[in-house]
Amino acid sequence: MPFNAPQLAAGFFTPPVGLIVIPIVGSLVIGHFSGLANEWAIFVNYFGWGSGFFLYLALLAVSMYRFILHCPLPNVLAPTVWINLGPIGAGTVALFNLVTHCCFIADREPFFVIVFFFWGFGVWWVGMAILLTVHYIRRLRLPYAMSWWAFTFPLGAYVAATHLIAERFSIRLIDHFGFALYILLFFLWATTLVNTGIHAVKGELFRGS
Repeated sequence: MPFNAPQLAAGFFTPPVGLIVIPIVGSLVIGHFSGLANEWAIFVNYFGWGSGFFLYLALLAVSMYRFILHCPLPNVLAPTVWINLGPIGAGTVALFNLVTHCCFIADREPFFVIVFFFWGFGVWWVGMAILLTVHYIRRLRLPYAMSWWAFTFPLGAYVAATHLIAERFSIRLIDHFGFALYILLFFLWATTLVNTGIHAVKGELFRGS
């Protein structure tokens, strides 16, 4: 089957996220093992982040190609543009934890700066996601669909990453930015939850728009 770029949506980022989140918890247990078990823990954590991150970069290039050169996403898939924040947010937290709990990194500061850069890309994507969402609401219509839940987890991951960055570098502006995103997250979550409940009661939850 030939590649059809217009059919590509940000849901393709789900597999990289499944890998990149491994060190969020896995890195916390590395120090609790010794010998071969410790080596396995290190291997699994670095495999998860490394493979997830570079898969994300590869898919990001394809995704940007689709956004720039092809027609907009169908309106029911518009919320999936927020999924891009999932790998960024989860990847930031995961790498932060890996650096923090790694036993063989002597100077951690350069790695924390790399984490900061990775998080910074998410600031741009938050802006793009908001602008695209507003565009769909005002110009193309944004009917409820189960894809609305894409507003929640990715942004939640990025809010957590923002809190870590603000705390690590003691930057109050980032802390305020994270709080604003938290308010936005709560609003999107509540709106999605209410609409899901309404459509479930009406029996329209999985009906096409």
